[in-house]
Amino acid sequence: MRSSSNIIWGLLFIAAGVILLLDNYGYVNAWYILSTYWPIILIAIGLKILWDVKRKPVERIVGESSKKDWQRSASEDAGYSSVTEDDLLKESNVMGDIEVTVKSGNFKGGYVSNVFGDTKIDLSHINAADGEHALRLSGVFGDVKIDTPHNLPIQVSGNTLAGDIAIREYKKGGFGQTISYKSSDYDTAPKKLHIDISQVFGDLKIY
Repeated sequence: MRSSSNIIWGLLFIAAGVILLLDNYGYVNAWYILSTYWPIILIAIGLKILWDVKRKPVERIVGESSKKDWQRSASEDAGYSSVTEDDLLKESNVMGDIEVTVKSGNFKGGYVSNVFGDTKIDLSHINAADGEHALRLSGVFGDVKIDTPHNLPIQVSGNTLAGDIAIREYKKGGFGQTISYKSSDYDTAPKKLHIDISQVFGDLKIY
């Protein structure tokens, strides 16, 4: 993630000012938003302080199902990248960008949690399992990008406090956004994927 301490503080002050301004005009309830999200903001600030401590990262490369190799990277960005053939995605990370490429022939969803960093998930190579399956994502600071097969019907739901949203032909931006998208043939499709996202700060792109 490219953010510096000054950018993080600037974004926090801008977000607070916009929320208070919208509250003055009756568009949002500032007290509800701040009282709900202030613990997450404190956690994010603490993580940013830890992030500023220089350390060498670990890059995780996952090849065949259940086969994992760990390698040291010379990059200054913490986090990892992985390629997996597992049918159920299970990824959890605290700090750093993560990039996951899934090549499952019977994909059944899963979960991805990245507290502080960008998340990129490439599902364009999967063959989804029959029925409806859920993929859940959560994070505090960071952009999210997901590539899906164009012939796979998807439903996307969730929320984001601040960031632009682009889901295929659907685009939306602003603060306190509720995410709601469904492919036209989703209800009748034999194979489909429900993506549920909870992201506090960051852009969301699903293609």
